[in-house]
Amino acid sequence: IKNVFVRRLEEFRDELMNAANLVLGTEHTVAFVGDIGVGKSTAICRVSDLEVQKDRTHMPVLEVGGGGVTICEVHLAHGPHYGFVVEPMGESELRREVIEFAHFLKRSSNANREVETEDIDSHGTSKEIERAIRNMSGLTRKVKRDTKPDGKRVRVTVDSAKELTDKIADSSALAVEILTRMALQKRTRRELRHSDHAGNEPLQWLKKNFEEVNNGRHPEFSIPKRIEITVPQLILGEDSLSIRIVDTKGIDRTAERRDLEEHLSAPNTIVILCSSFNAAPSISVQQLLERAKKGRVVNLQTKVAVLALPRPGEALAVKDDAGFSAETKDDGYDLKSEQVEMRIGALNVPDISVGFFNALDDAPERLSVFLLELVTSLRQRHRENLKQAIDGTNYLVQNYEKTQVHDIQRKAANSLIRWRRNNREIGDFPSQIEDSLLSAINNAHASSLRASVRRQGVWYNLDYSHQLGYGARSVAAVAVGTKLEQFKAVADNLLQDPELEVAYSLLRQARHILESGTEDLLQKCQHLGTTIHTGYLKPDGTLWANCDREWGRGIGYRDRVSNHQKEWFNDESYKNTGLADAFIELVTREWQEVLKRLRDILEEN
Repeated sequence: IKNVFVRRLEEFRDELMNAANLVLGTEHTVAFVGDIGVGKSTAICRVSDLEVQKDRTHMPVLEVGGGGVTICEVHLAHGPHYGFVVEPMGESELRREVIEFAHFLKRSSNANREVETEDIDSHGTSKEIERAIRNMSGLTRKVKRDTKPDGKRVRVTVDSAKELTDKIADSSALAVEILTRMALQKRTRRELRHSDHAGNEPLQWLKKNFEEVNNGRHPEFSIPKRIEITVPQLILGEDSLSIRIVDTKGIDRTAERRDLEEHLSAPNTIVILCSSFNAAPSISVQQLLERAKKGRVVNLQTKVAVLALPRPGEALAVKDDAGFSAETKDDGYDLKSEQVEMRIGALNVPDISVGFFNALDDAPERLSVFLLELVTSLRQRHRENLKQAIDGTNYLVQNYEKTQVHDIQRKAANSLIRWRRNNREIGDFPSQIEDSLLSAINNAHASSLRASVRRQGVWYNLDYSHQLGYGARSVAAVAVGTKLEQFKAVADNLLQDPELEVAYSLLRQARHILESGTEDLLQKCQHLGTTIHTGYLKPDGTLWANCDREWGRGIGYRDRVSNHQKEWFNDESYKNTGLADAFIELVTREWQEVLKRLRDILEEN
């Protein structure tokens, strides 16, 4: 047999293995993503039957409130018993949070001497973590009632943390005192299980202990980085699959976060983009969709759905084009669905599913059916890809003699060969890797930027490494994306020609090679982008010191930090690292490798 036949078999073998692994994998994640306070936790508890009854009201087991309640990502999974496993925050990270909190307390006590006017109350710890630190150290706020001389009763807040701050002059010493009071040496527990002999109802037990761990009130647990809750009932009632539901940390000010966008790239994860009913799709949801499209996230239409979470009465308030309100709740959902689809269509992203769920009025089956349909659709996509690879392989093996000499197949191959020869060169890159980071800096809240600067670019709301990785991926995606779309158009056009049916297997395989090869190229570019931060930017103490000194100098903090970053990327020391050239070489080399794989199956010397 000819070498080209061997190459095609090897390509099919790899495609079969990858597709089969996705079909055989029964573990799926459904990640709920959305703004703080939008109602993700309530919806998750409702659909998972994690509710306790109190005064004829169903209360979610997960702690809910006005937003900013859940301290970390929470996973819900099927297990043999009720319980949870806590992955604690690392020691160095925890110490950094305490240091930032102590620094904030000292700033607050000296606020009258601060000249920073952009965000006088900002600090480098989230309110969820601050709450945990206060509870763990006993430095909580207490409210009492005082009586004025005129007899009027007034509400007074006593902050024990500020009282301690007044007694300790140095912020470093204050941080040490707080850490001492937290008694971390006693907070080493990682797991807690409900016992049948405990004498209390399991969901009540789960709710109580989750709230204690989530707020830092449990004496045996440290600040959690991730909490996994196990329940004996099947998730979504599905017994053939292992499904876990993830309640992500709510979006506060920016959606450009590593933890959220990693869910979008996971092959067996469904991402539920949650919005309030009236705002659907919210600005943060639109931002995530636009970034996913720009970064060429594969299978976006089968991996993502928009879920609007209405409150009672909102669906009936929707009006049609004639100005008449919806007669029923379902009519309101239909009208709103049209509006949401129009907004999504304006983003030029693939058609994605839109769902609605009112946790107070709708039956939980409405949401569980919606989620299971999404999982089923994703698995069906995996099966279709596998079947296509199987059919192509069988055709190639059963018709190998005809396949190697057929004139019609040669005609189709020649069209692809011409395209390959005309698209060898990448051309100019439209932007720089650092553009994404600089844009994030300019759009970030001042407190988020300062928190990231004080952590050498590592902060969940502004992660330099993630932004540079995304920047590298998006620049490469623009450079090769147009070529990929042109190739798909050529291949799809040939697949519409009934006279070329004998070459369909070759055409589909060629398209798969371009798509999978491009995705590999983009992932490698993303890794290179993160290296810029971890290997060069983060260790540069001078840069971070210069940026840190910009705080407190008045309006324009973000602009000043952004200028320091621009100077760093324009400096000869960065250029001498060769990273910019390495990026261009990587894209060029990987693109040539993709074209070589294409050439090898087209029998071109």
